[in-house]
Amino acid sequence: MYVAKADGRFTQKEKVIVCGTVRALTKDKRLTDQRVLKRFGTIAVPSVGVFKLAVGRLSGHSLFFRKVLLRSVELMVSSDVRKFEAERLAIAYVAKKLDLAN
Repeated sequence: MYVAKADGRFTQKEKVIVCGTVRALTKDKRLTDQRVLKRFGTIAVPSVGVFKLAVGRLSGHSLFFRKVLLRSVELMVSSDVRKFEAERLAIAYVAKKLDLAN
């Protein structure tokens, strides 16, 4: 959510990416976009500290999980014509912390 709302918006493209990511990671076919967005759509933008703490907690997950998460972050940033420094830094941090940096 930090990346999705880094520019103060939660666009339709970002919503599609978040919903797809949640379904891919949970493998729960019962999760509809509506159910996912009901939960995630109301979350405020977390602080940088909370974002980093959350990413750190995710670093112990499987390689599949970490790759899906990083790809989701990359897709959200690339879905917008305008790029924000916070988004660029978020991608770099996620890649490094999840041990996926090139």
